[in-house]
Amino acid sequence: MSSLDRMTEEEHERLDVLMSTLFDMWLKFRDDFARAAIERLNFTDENAEACARMMEITGTDSGRAFAYLMRHIIDERIARRTVHMAASVMEYEGVQAVQYEGLHERYDRIPKGET
Repeated sequence: MSSLDRMTEEEHERLDVLMSTLFDMWLKFRDDFARAAIERLNFTDENAEACARMMEITGTDSGRAFAYLMRHIIDERIARRTVHMAASVMEYEGVQAVQYEGLHERYDRIPKGET
């Protein structure tokens, strides 16, 4: 029987609140880390992937966690591009929302200089 099984309902709820708070902090840190790498350090996707692979080679939990952070830099850049493309398409086409499917093609049809 694990210590989790021996907890009261109140202890479970308290732990859930604490874990939720810490997880929110982790997600904020992850996003801030990626933004800083892009904006302040001018980290490229290639740099991020190379560093991630170097950290994974260590075989440690901390190495894998850092590799995850490095790959989030790539995810952040993709998200930024996608948001830019969607905003450009919405403005150009005068629509309130766009779906991801077909976004690249619609974005490519916008005359250059209008994005």
